[in-house]
Amino acid sequence: MIDKASCLKATKEIRIRYGVEASDEQLIAALHLMNEHGADVNAALDWSTRSSNDHGIDAWFYEEDGKTLHVYQSKLTESKQLALAGLVDLGRAREWLEEVLVNGRVASVPSDNHCLYNLYVLLGRVSSDLKRIEFHLISCFGKAGLEDGQEYLGFETSLVKSALNSRIRQKVGGGLSFDAVEYNLQRTLPPGYKRYRLPTISASHVELRHNAHLSLAYVTLRSLEVRPETGGLGHATPS
Repeated sequence: MIDKASCLKATKEIRIRYGVEASDEQLIAALHLMNEHGADVNAALDWSTRSSNDHGIDAWFYEEDGKTLHVYQSKLTESKQLALAGLVDLGRAREWLEEVLVNGRVASVPSDNHCLYNLYVLLGRVSSDLKRIEFHLISCFGKAGLEDGQEYLGFETSLVKSALNSRIRQKVGGGLSFDAVEYNLQRTLPPGYKRYRLPTISASHVELRHNAHLSLAYVTLRSLEVRPETGGLGHATPS
């Protein structure tokens, strides 16, 4: 078990270094992504929640090589019972993923939560290739400190019986898994920074100084549509 004070010290350093306006509870999940998966700070913030309506998903990460989705629920507490309460939230996360991946629909597009919306868009792209979903409860406790609780076994049982498990196991090498791990506070440098190129309007180009310029860019917005007949998601561009 790690102490909460160490977690708070780590989130304070991130807040000061990058000027991020977020609570400790929100930042610790982003910090875990940075250290566990080598994500840069901008990506980690895109993949972690800082608002409500998260359906139990505090953070996520997708491994392209292994076609694996990691889903995180975070509980920044030294109380074992409060940490185990995160399994109820992970249950909600499983139910939401079932709506998207199994039933091919959601009650509403999660446009009010950037983390969930980014995941929703990703699932529209990778749903047919997705092989594994790994659920993680991250807190000050490791597996040894939580696995003796009835809630732990109950969550594992619910995963086994779920429609999501049946769907994922249809894939070769597919399956669900679950674990409880301590927050990763060991700093890991990202492999590189992802750069995005946007189409710019040539007439808007303004030279500011010898090594800087300003240009206006335009983007084409794309929306998601649900395809009930295939149980998947597709992209639709407005006409």
